[in-house]
Amino acid sequence: MRVRYALIAPLLAAAMVMPTLAQDDGADLGGSKVVLPSECAAEPLVAEDVAAGLTDGAELIGFQLEIPLGDAVSGEEADAINSTVRQILGCLNAADYLRVANLTTANGAKWLIGGLAAGGEESAVAELSAAPTARDEAQFLRLIAITDAAIMSDGRYAAFVVLNEPIRPPRGPETILMVFVNEGGVMKLDVLQGFSPRQVEPEGTPAP
Repeated sequence: MRVRYALIAPLLAAAMVMPTLAQDDGADLGGSKVVLPSECAAEPLVAEDVAAGLTDGAELIGFQLEIPLGDAVSGEEADAINSTVRQILGCLNAADYLRVANLTTANGAKWLIGGLAAGGEESAVAELSAAPTARDEAQFLRLIAITDAAIMSDGRYAAFVVLNEPIRPPRGPETILMVFVNEGGVMKLDVLQGFSPRQVEPEGTPAP
């Protein structure tokens, strides 16, 4: 079976310089911090349910950036954001998409793993039901920093995440604004927003 990885699209050739809220303290691999697949601790969802959500025909929702983002979060809220980001990266490194889906809203799942539905619902079920095949260690996503977490006027949360995606260009630090919905104290990823002429696109979107 062909291995398919959920990828975060390239955003920025160099990381934005911002005050750091939290910095990665994970494993060191080749001089860069990585989040290991073992940090993927979310419960897996049911493949049929996830596939149905990815193929429900609902329009993908984006995000209109406002400055300032909002009010600073509490320490507890910052910890919840950090936990979700680390688990998402760990689950992506593990290629465990049923656990990824439990860390997102329905809209967030389309941003991260929407490419799995390119062949339709039945194909998505097959992809999601297959045993995860983790990335090679050299291809692990690296988490550099999580910064400027804020609660926005619409009640959602946002934070800038600086990471390194080794599989796609620019293969260096890049910055993503992640938007979250607080569901009972668990931050669920809802939207990704990039900062470059080439914006973040849902996984699986053909390159121009």
